[in-house]
Amino acid sequence: MENEAEAMESIGHRVTRYALHPGTGFSASWPSALSAKSAVKDFRGILSLLGTLGTVLLKLRSIAVVLFAGARNATDISRQMYALAHAISLSSQLRARKEGDIHLHAHFLGRPLDVLTYARILLGSRVSTSATGHAADARNLVAPRRFQMQVQALHEVVCASKSVARLLEESTQRPASAVVHCGIRPARGEGSRGSDSKLHLLTVARLVEKKGLFDCVSAARILEENGVDFIWRIIGDGPLRSALELDSRPLVSTGAIEWLGAQPSSTVHQNLNKWADVFVLPSKVSSNGDVDGIPVALMEAMTHGVAVISSNLSGIPELVSHEKTGLLIDPGNVEELCSAIARMKDDAFRSIMSHHAKLFVDLEFNQVREAQKLSSLITKI
Repeated sequence: MENEAEAMESIGHRVTRYALHPGTGFSASWPSALSAKSAVKDFRGILSLLGTLGTVLLKLRSIAVVLFAGARNATDISRQMYALAHAISLSSQLRARKEGDIHLHAHFLGRPLDVLTYARILLGSRVSTSATGHAADARNLVAPRRFQMQVQALHEVVCASKSVARLLEESTQRPASAVVHCGIRPARGEGSRGSDSKLHLLTVARLVEKKGLFDCVSAARILEENGVDFIWRIIGDGPLRSALELDSRPLVSTGAIEWLGAQPSSTVHQNLNKWADVFVLPSKVSSNGDVDGIPVALMEAMTHGVAVISSNLSGIPELVSHEKTGLLIDPGNVEELCSAIARMKDDAFRSIMSHHAKLFVDLEFNQVREAQKLSSLITKI
């Protein structure tokens, strides 16, 4: 998300970030971001907040239409009230700035779209809107009628992949205005790996079901049994960490798997530049329907000249072309994952894959180029 904001700034846009959860996730690197807490930091902010609360009363009917559209239960209503509270906070702070026309962009079609929808109602005609769909957020099974209403009301909606655009149109009957990838800043040159005879496998991911980490552990177990000499380094944290560490304990004891936990981006880049031979991300559809779109982690590996293995799923084939810019496996197929890793032991094959991958991702997923696509849509509104 921060890559996109920085890219928009680099081409001349003034970007103000609003953090739903200040100090966590992406927003940890946004010291000057607006948030609910910053809405009442001074007297002018308090006055603006009071004025916005008055607007809520005036526009209560419009707010209620969205809030109760297709609502199924109290939990859904409470989530909408949470979004409304943030919309009041955001709107009051934007009013206090007394600026001209404002463009609101929701980077996801989930909670951020809810906040944007209410903020648009409160701010009125001076606001134009857009949003980006990434993967599972391109449909809403809890309140599909509200979701369709929200997406239809946007001035522009873009998707991070063609597959997400198809899903969005199926769920809302609204075609995406364009496909705008979550791009990356191309790395300079290709990293130089060490001369260690072991195959260095790297995975960088949040430790959640859709990332396929248990498949990684299963594959590592088979590879070790078959005498493959490797080290699998896994960077990231998440709710499945304890279970994964327990499942992989024998592999950790032999040095086959290393769990590094959450690490700063500098450590990730160092591993991509100087250590990794192959980047592995066997994504799958989770039990709750969550799924990757086009993982930025794959793009980062490719631009650093690391060969990649991932799944034939969602938008990933738009980034990784099988046997051209990497290898693809069927989601959840551990045998295919082991075979793909075994193929990557061939230095020449791995070098060809990584070279072609870098050329492709640096051209087609360049963050400035993608930001220019979004900018051209916004400026035409």
